[in-house]
Amino acid sequence: MSEIMVKLNAKTSQMDNVGISTGEKLTAQDIAAACFSIDRVTENLLYAHICGDKYAQFLLKASKIHNKNGLMDDVQKRVIHLSKNRRWNLKEKHNDKLKPIACLAIDTVCQQPMCKACNGTKYREAKLCGSCSGTGVKRDTSAYMARVVGVNQTTFIRYYAHIYADIVAMLQTLILEGQREVNYQAFSS
Repeated sequence: MSEIMVKLNAKTSQMDNVGISTGEKLTAQDIAAACFSIDRVTENLLYAHICGDKYAQFLLKASKIHNKNGLMDDVQKRVIHLSKNRRWNLKEKHNDKLKPIACLAIDTVCQQPMCKACNGTKYREAKLCGSCSGTGVKRDTSAYMARVVGVNQTTFIRYYAHIYADIVAMLQTLILEGQREVNYQAFSS
């Protein structure tokens, strides 16, 4: 699925009859028809996560006030629904923190977090990178996330870290469901 989305992303390649190993040919119209059954939030999550489409990621974080195609309002509706299902104990003063937390979660889901010290290679000067412990991946720290949300690190860990984790899980679930639906629509006869 990931290879198909990358090959068929209009921003990264030409979309004329990409061949599939079964001998069938997929066209841009096939994928557009497959994506028609999923909502815009899921579609943009797929493009941002699989294809690295920065504009799709921008749309997910943009409000309709600033950009008529912005999807943050729809993302926030899903987050509020999730908060009711998870019974988060959010007081009125904490609601303004949901948007920056959702933006952090979108960034986490859409970008592959690469270690800046070794550029994801796992090695620096022929030795394992000490910054990422040789994994090539470095996630955002709770101190950074607390700064973005506008609270201190202890408050973030105590009140917001579980909300952030739940939103990331919700977005990952949307991506998986979207991939499943696009696969089904694209390859069903």
